Amino acid sequence: DRRSSTVIEVTKRIAVSRAPAIRCPLKNRGRDRTGQFLCPLLDVGTLVTFLVLLNYQRQSGSVTDLTIIDSHVHLGAWRHPGFAGVSCDIETVVKELSTHGVSGVALTPSDEADNGTLLQASLSCPLTHWIFLWVRPGDDSLGNLVAQFPDTVRGLKIHPSIEQVPLGDPRWDPSLELAREHGLRVMVHTGRWQEAAGYGLAMDMAARFPEVTFILSH
Repeated sequence: DRRSSTVIEVTKRIAVSRAPAIRCPLKNRGRDRTGQFLCPLLDVGTLVTFLVLLNYQRQSGSVTDLTIIDSHVHLGAWRHPGFAGVSCDIETVVKELSTHGVSGVALTPSDEADNGTLLQASLSCPLTHWIFLWVRPGDDSLGNLVAQFPDTVRGLKIHPSIEQVPLGDPRWDPSLELAREHGLRVMVHTGRWQEAAGYGLAMDMAARFPEVTFILSH
């Protein structure tokens, strides 16, 4: 109805007005009229606003069939000191997501990079799911896993900060070639360590591999 349309339009305006912008190194790609690249990121205020308006739309009946997908879930135990003692298994993921109406999930390992265990665990996952294999430079097992699980492996996960290999380093190229060959998405952990994982570096990588779809996390 008219009220719901107004709510949706207001939400769009808030999202655009609050989306942080950074310089985009690519010509005519993702630029607004100021020549800046608009990151698909919302601050906390925008997120809260969106959720409040979404709840209003649900109550008013304007949203009757909504599919919710968690696009970034790690399975396994973490080795990084910042996440010491943190772990998650497939049973916990399924229980929590199902409880909150989430019907799909993108799964990737922890920094243990145990792709094999992740794939085996995913076999018991009743939710629609997509696997993003953790890329450890020099690991030549990814191609075999992609071949063995062609309907489950949908992408690769690159974490330059934890792997201590900056974006743009040629050690990432074999995995990007694999993604190009098999039509896999590449999820890149960006931010924090700007010299290795800055958005500009990710955009440069995307320019070198234009056939690959990149997802910039965080």
